[in-house]
Amino acid sequence: MNRAIISRRSALTLCSLGGLGLTLNACGSSSKQEKDENHVAVELFDRQNNPLKVSGAYRQLADSLRGLPEFSSPRNFSLALHRYDTQETFYYNPSYRGYEASTVKVPIALARMRIAYEHGKSLGRHTVSLVKSSIGYSDNNSTVLLYAGLGENEQERSEQLNLTYQKLGVSQTRDGGGWGNNLTTAGDHLKIARAVYEGLDWVASSDMRVLRTAMEGADPSSQGWGVGALTQNPGAQRVLCKNGWIADDAGIWFINSTGDVLHHGKTYALSVMTTGFAEQQQGQEANSKVAQTALSVLSS
Repeated sequence: MNRAIISRRSALTLCSLGGLGLTLNACGSSSKQEKDENHVAVELFDRQNNPLKVSGAYRQLADSLRGLPEFSSPRNFSLALHRYDTQETFYYNPSYRGYEASTVKVPIALARMRIAYEHGKSLGRHTVSLVKSSIGYSDNNSTVLLYAGLGENEQERSEQLNLTYQKLGVSQTRDGGGWGNNLTTAGDHLKIARAVYEGLDWVASSDMRVLRTAMEGADPSSQGWGVGALTQNPGAQRVLCKNGWIADDAGIWFINSTGDVLHHGKTYALSVMTTGFAEQQQGQEANSKVAQTALSVLSS
């Protein structure tokens, strides 16, 4: 994504939990800093959203994530994952917030689909072409046109996208005008990934098929890392993915990946958000490592 889109938000690393934690901890003693730095919340819930004890494979996953050498701090990333076989949902560092970047292109597409459905229609041929380009190739120009079609002015477009977030059950993400530089959480984008997999009663089935197909790795160079990297795993039967990347004014990259994976007959929805990288490729590789670690631990 174009870095200019976030020029009005400076010093983001001081606003994200990863950066904020590093700044505050620098004021304490070294032992206190190490303790705070390594403390990352992990949560597990059952199908009724009742909290469960984090144990077994989930405890192993949490320990593996904390020890990933790709990150300068274990709080510089977040994972939200839902297992459809057990209907359990796992969160690592759930309070982390970062830029939505190009992962916003999925809810933008869903907003256009919702509006069409409310008018008794499915997407027209031209809009379908825009969705395929926006999602499959992360094309910004196509996304600009999709977003513009949400309303006649900035306020209307923002309201329509926020209505879609609301209908998706997303509570920590809101459009403030424009797209890509909204703050979000892995938990919110897990809800979006689940909606894509499960379907929505306010989106035409034909339109949802368009979206799913566009998320199946049309462009490996932009969508083949993060969740998309799981296509390389033995046993991966289907992978849906949308990646996003954006740098703040200090040149720190925020790298996100969200999607669904069918692996050895079991389906997982997951969202990975990462930050703290001076190089984009470094962040993409680290994001991939989180997704690969999660699938490796939980499918073993």
